[in-house]
Amino acid sequence: MRVTLWLAIKYLWGQKSAHVIRIMSLLSIIGVAMGTMSLLLVLAVFNGFEDLLAQMVSRFNPDVKVLPASGKFLDRPFALADSLRLSEVVTDASVVIEEVALFRYRDRLQFGMIKGVDTHYLHVNAMDSALVDGRFVLRGSRGSYAVIGAGIASRLGVDVDNSLVPLGVHMPSRKRNIMGTHALKTRYLFPAGVFSIQHDVDAQYVLTNYEFVSRLLERSGRASAIEVKVSPPYTPEEGAAVLRRTLSSQDVEVLDRRRQDEAFYKIMNIEKWLFYVLFVLILILVTFNIVGVLWMMVLSKRRDIAILRAMGFKRTDIRNVFITKGVLISVLGWIVGVVLGLLFYWIHKRYGLIQIPEGFVVDSYPMSFRWGDLGVVGMTVLALGTLASILPAMRAMDLPTTAREER
Repeated sequence: MRVTLWLAIKYLWGQKSAHVIRIMSLLSIIGVAMGTMSLLLVLAVFNGFEDLLAQMVSRFNPDVKVLPASGKFLDRPFALADSLRLSEVVTDASVVIEEVALFRYRDRLQFGMIKGVDTHYLHVNAMDSALVDGRFVLRGSRGSYAVIGAGIASRLGVDVDNSLVPLGVHMPSRKRNIMGTHALKTRYLFPAGVFSIQHDVDAQYVLTNYEFVSRLLERSGRASAIEVKVSPPYTPEEGAAVLRRTLSSQDVEVLDRRRQDEAFYKIMNIEKWLFYVLFVLILILVTFNIVGVLWMMVLSKRRDIAILRAMGFKRTDIRNVFITKGVLISVLGWIVGVVLGLLFYWIHKRYGLIQIPEGFVVDSYPMSFRWGDLGVVGMTVLALGTLASILPAMRAMDLPTTAREER
């Protein structure tokens, strides 16, 4: 094994007279390095967008959400919330109720979700930090107030500075009229603020107090969910696992933050790995340089191979020399690519090299480096380098066994 590695290192640059082989070996290493750097940076960009969007949505989605396992509403949610607050993994818990509603502001109509929250809500979600206009007020001397998503506020043309125009909320009554149909109930909210988190949330949600929505739905004492803030140092996943065991006897479902946005994370992962496959295909083209280098090396070392065979080297030993050389090219390219990728990552994080057009929430492309990606890219590069070495190595195995036969 040591002799095989020594020969592979010796053959890596070829003889001093073999300038073409030396140049092609160097180009192969540079090509693998560029491919490695590109793969790492592409994965880092997708990780960055995933972390950015998750951070934005985390102001709306709680660490843990407790939902009814069947039906739309939880029974006795306030008692359940009080019991959850006694858990060591829970900082606070908020009872919420939500439903689809039709909103009217002046002469504009828009469907959306109305969400009623209790007084613990801001201890669970940092929604007040997402305000872009007005105040986070849900109750006042004039009655109930609303904090509206930026998307739905824009469509309705809501002006939070105009306290004279209320926001109408229409919802079917549970009681049938004399015609056998459900009449629409209408209640009014006063717009107090506008929040902006993420497009899907901004375009749907209107927040108000729990009592307003429960009376509108005629579901007093019921709730759609209980939102939970997990106590440090527990993570949302650890907190959810503890609460699942605690609530195992009850008809509820406990979701951590990732499971609440499972569809979003699946889409992000699909896009991420599709781009990864695309760049792997480009890297495959780069590895053809390794094939060329090894073929030229086999042709230039035919006499040396014959001598090694005469000295007792097995055919598999000859094969392993050239496979090891291909692996060395891949490893060197991977190391150089990792160094360049980390250097570019550090410079971008510090100075924001690649800018995003105005109008986005950040000025430059977000990047997030994960050590797991380093291993995935390393195994990919190593596998491609090994596969690229097989055909030339098999050819080296089949060369004549003596120098005389070569003549």
